[in-house]
Amino acid sequence: MDENSRLPKLQIVGYKNSGKTTVTTELVSRLTQQGWNVATWKHHGHGGRPDMVTGTDSYLHQQAGSLAAGVEGGGEFHLSVKGLTQEGILSFYEKLPIDLLIIEGYKQLAFPKIALLRTDQDKLLLDELENVKAVICRDNSIEIATDIPVFLLDEKEKYLQWMESYLGRGRKHGKR
Repeated sequence: MDENSRLPKLQIVGYKNSGKTTVTTELVSRLTQQGWNVATWKHHGHGGRPDMVTGTDSYLHQQAGSLAAGVEGGGEFHLSVKGLTQEGILSFYEKLPIDLLIIEGYKQLAFPKIALLRTDQDKLLLDELENVKAVICRDNSIEIATDIPVFLLDEKEKYLQWMESYLGRGRKHGKR
């Protein structure tokens, strides 16, 4: 994968129910309020294919064999595509007019990461990951010896300010 592309990426990773979606939505909301164009990509970690609404025209198109099925209405476009690799998905996002791609999950990718920990046992995750820039813990019972920033999940303002500062260093001024 081209980790040196023009599109900045940030991963939010952790085990199930660690707060990934909460942190992702908080960061998206914060950055979009400040004028960033943000996109997200979530790993469907529950196994199998993501649900498509049965009975919709897009579903019927895919069932008939369409590789990609899209629907537009009111200026919003929804797309479902079969057979894309991670590289293909990243290439798709590269074509969008966005300032940042937030990837929820895909622990094995090498992009900068925020790791979320639920329990003390989750610290093992830090040994498996590369490029961790900060850690967010569910509570203060998790002790971590590290030189990277560590926040508590309920310190929302602190970790969002840190993320803004971290992301702002690499952001070009003005819209793309």
